Amino acid sequence: MFLPSLSLALFFSLASPSEPQWFKKSVITLTDMSEVPGMVIEPGVYILKADETSGSDRLEVQLLNKDESQILTKFMAVPDHRQRPEGDTIVTFFEGVTSGPRPIQTWFYVGEMNGYEFVYPPHRAKEIAKQTNDHVMAAESTDGDVIAITSSGTEVVVFESKSKLAKKAAVTEEPKREKPQPNTATKSKKPRTTRGKP
Repeated sequence: MFLPSLSLALFFSLASPSEPQWFKKSVITLTDMSEVPGMVIEPGVYILKADETSGSDRLEVQLLNKDESQILTKFMAVPDHRQRPEGDTIVTFFEGVTSGPRPIQTWFYVGEMNGYEFVYPPHRAKEIAKQTNDHVMAAESTDGDVIAITSSGTEVVVFESKSKLAKKAAVTEEPKREKPQPNTATKSKKPRTTRGKP
């Protein structure tokens, strides 16, 4: 009886390491000069992590060095979707960039159809959109509107700012007062009763 309880205790100690389990984590190998929002990165091996605990449409992604001893940068991403899951981590680049670093567009975790589309600063997003003839997600800040910038420079709000969402949530509709309806009912006349003569 002692051995099963010992193995169960060992299982629980292994299943709850000190590092939070809510991080999505991928090891990526880049063979060319690449770009993530706000940073150009040399070829090499890097770690991508995502914090999904916020339950929000926007989340924080961290880029770390190979041994995870240094967070190189943090940036925002929004949900993206693909048609089928793959057995490997997939990182896609914007197509059509012919010079300079290749900007990363999306990151999909192993075996999942839902991934992350990287959100770039607006000025850089406009440049990428012009070069690639594709939309690029952009935001001024982590709290601001997330917009899709097209190759023609059109900006479409995809996710509203946190302040706008908070204002919408705080606004309560006044109870609607029903307009008084005109009284269309007619007074019913009492039926005449006639008494027959005996």
